[in-house]
Amino acid sequence: MKIPTKEECYLLLKENKVPKNIIAHSVAVAKAALQIYDQIKDNHKINPDMLVASALLHDIEKVKPNHIKAGEEFLKSRQFHHLAEIIGEHGILNPPKTIYSKILFYADKRVIENKIVPLQKRINYINKKYNLMNNGLELLTKIAKDIEKELNLIPDNIK
Repeated sequence: MKIPTKEECYLLLKENKVPKNIIAHSVAVAKAALQIYDQIKDNHKINPDMLVASALLHDIEKVKPNHIKAGEEFLKSRQFHHLAEIIGEHGILNPPKTIYSKILFYADKRVIENKIVPLQKRINYINKKYNLMNNGLELLTKIAKDIEKELNLIPDNIK
């Protein structure tokens, strides 16, 4: 399984001309993902390097339409197939199935710009910014809450 290092992730982001604010967001998602990892590592076999790489690269194609699918394809083209699968499952259209994609989904839903925030604050932000239909917002909330419950997360420990 090929996992890019942090340095390789930053090179990919730079090469792909990812805006600095999206990189800052991704760094905060990586921080949240590692805090989740710290809470669950005793009960799950997880490679923290894979978590960090998936968080750093999850929005590598954010400026494109259907950025999740575009990011998945970009990473496949670079032979990061496992990472591409994780990235491909961090939205509500293709909900997370693996432990990695669940952590990424949840960590991403805890970050506004470059700050880790409570889940409800992020959901309100998503609703305001993207104007999701009610069922989309309900689905996003349900997925995040289900992950929180499944992984026995202590939300207040993610900050």
